[in-house]
Amino acid sequence: MELDGELWGGRGTFSTTVSVVKSQGEDKRWKGLKYMIFDAPKLNKPFEERMKMIKDYLASHNAPYASVSFN
Repeated sequence: MELDGELWGGRGTFSTTVSVVKSQGEDKRWKGLKYMIFDAPKLNKPFEERMKMIKDYLASHNAPYASVSFN
């Protein structure tokens, strides 16, 4: 499933998030980032169904660093 989203470190932490991403290594700060999912447009279903599919997938898999960006 192809997802559309972005890495997010929290409000007001853009420069820190960029620094972590640029580190490209075993930076412990990676654990402070989440992949905030906006959509899965290639599922070719209505938006609400796509969001439900993503939420169901995340609920049934261990994905502590991924989250749907809104409910």
